[in-house]
Parts: sequence; structure tokens; C-alpha cells
Amino acid sequence: MLWVCLSLSLIGLFLLAIGVSLREPVAVTLDEVSVSSVGDLVSVTGVAENVQYKNGNLFFRLASETGSIRAVMFESDIERQGLDPYMLENGLELITEGRIQRYKGMLELVAQRVTLLSR
Repeated sequence: MLWVCLSLSLIGLFLLAIGVSLREPVAVTLDEVSVSSVGDLVSVTGVAENVQYKNGNLFFRLASETGSIRAVMFESDIERQGLDPYMLENGLELITEGRIQRYKGMLELVAQRVTLLSR
């Protein structure tokens, strides 16, 4: 009986992990991002500003008419997406998907995927 309970628990955890990984980001505008958005998986369209590639990580500000937010894309996500970080330049319009986090008291978009809309 114990074996059955453990097996069902493991299957449940596995299905939960799959469900979380398949979740689609919610499209939002920058003025909709607030403290209550922390932890949310979002998709935001904006223009890249202050682009810097340091120590394998990509740092930039995503801006639009409605606001701006700091963004970071870590080396592991850059590699997983196959993104050439040197293609991202100031002034490029892009869609950035990721989670809203708080870092040093400021909201930040931790990017998991970046799609260039203009070049």
C-alpha cells in the first residue's frame, strides 16, 4: 500500500512540473507591471536600451510609451534559446518573455526568451 501511495505522489509531482513548464506567458504592457506582478510569467513588447553583455549575462532596459523595466537574461537561457547576445542592440524592438522579480528593491524582468521584431 505504501508503494502505491509513493508511486501516485511521484506521478502527481511529475505532472505538476510538466503543467508549470507548459504555462504560457501573459501579454502585458509595461504600465501593467507592478509589485503584485512579482512571480508572474509575462510577455512584454518594448525597445531595448542600455544593452550590456557582461560575464555571459545580458542586461538591458525594456522601454515603451507606457514605462520601462530593467531586464536580465542569464547565460543558461541565452544558450538554451541559441540567442547571439551581440545581435541585441540599443533601439531594437523586441518581445521579452520571463518572470517579474524584485532585485535590490526594484522590479526586474528575468528574461527566458527574447524575440527580435526589428533589426
